[in-house]
Amino acid sequence: MFILECTMSNPSVTFKREEHRGVDVLSIYMPANGELNAIAKKLGGKYSATKRAWWLPWSKQVVNTAYKAYKGTAWVDYSALKVENESGQKPARFAKPSRSPSIEITVKRGRKNPLKDFAWTEEQKRAMWAMADYMKLRRYAPSSYRHYGHWFKKLLEAHPNVHPNDITKEQMHSHLLKLVKEKNYAARTQIQIAAGMQFYYLIPPQITSRI
Repeated sequence: MFILECTMSNPSVTFKREEHRGVDVLSIYMPANGELNAIAKKLGGKYSATKRAWWLPWSKQVVNTAYKAYKGTAWVDYSALKVENESGQKPARFAKPSRSPSIEITVKRGRKNPLKDFAWTEEQKRAMWAMADYMKLRRYAPSSYRHYGHWFKKLLEAHPNVHPNDITKEQMHSHLLKLVKEKNYAARTQIQIAAGMQFYYLIPPQITSRI
């Protein structure tokens, strides 16, 4: 179970390929953290106050170097790069976020929706929208939102009478252990579930404190 504890405690760093001032860059989004900032500086990164992200000139070598630098210190989310490679789409520009994704739950045809009749509180709804807004601001792919949102919703469902901001790390850990025990998820899936559950709690306090 070491992998669970490691995942729950490590901060999340997100890699994205974007266009900045007419050139492609590797954007690195992460929470305010002295150790993570020091790594970005050591890599030669520059900070964009507008986007609240570090950036480096784009190249596969830069991506690999940055990944190795953060690996072990943070959980590195590079799913946006994988989506880009599969779609062949041009890198996104630094731009204002559009309308947030829906918080409605989607399931494949024929599958039972376990959260369909879940009675959302106003605080839970606002927490989901805050998460959606922040992910759009950080330019996460819609598929990432659906994945992260699903596991965060499951966490809220497991604690219906607890304000989202008051769910503790211990409660998150117990919930994850319960899911693993019930479904026998592989280690890779456990990491994905933990990342989805904890993303909301990495949002700057000045945003979540208003929930």
